[in-house]
Amino acid sequence: MGPPLALPDHWPRPADEAAAERLIERFAALGAAEARLAGQGRARAMLAAIGGNSPYLADLALREAATLRAVVQRGPDPVVAAALAELGRISPAAPGPRIAAALRRAKRQIALTAALADIGGLWSPTRRSGLASRICCARHTRRPTSGCRIPHSRRWRAASSSSAWASSGPAS
Repeated sequence: MGPPLALPDHWPRPADEAAAERLIERFAALGAAEARLAGQGRARAMLAAIGGNSPYLADLALREAATLRAVVQRGPDPVVAAALAELGRISPAAPGPRIAAALRRAKRQIALTAALADIGGLWSPTRRSGLASRICCARHTRRPTSGCRIPHSRRWRAASSSSAWASSGPAS
């Protein structure tokens, strides 16, 4: 692993200071690595921002502490790539519950990573929207891809049955 990512110093102030402190305390209680991270100035500010402004992200930070640590250590892009690669290793023929669990895990990891990158100003709007497209494709095709077309309804599929898209077979 390379040197830790230089976290931004411009995190939003928490709207709820008590919730921010609760997240910092709960995160630090997860283990030695988390306690060290929670004690660092910029990481503490990041935890306060998500803990004091978003209960959803606070829960994700606790549930996906390893993901949060990886974002701080390596940056958001390698973390997203790893989550998508793990998802790509699941066979489309795998049992539905296994695929669903893998998708939920990747969604949690990528949601936390994308939120931290967005809030911290580490990603451009183009990067965020491109990631959203890849996640949508992975959800519908069970393969993380850089580009796909997804039918939005049966009516759309029927209306486009004569198009080149329909002849190539929609992802389902």
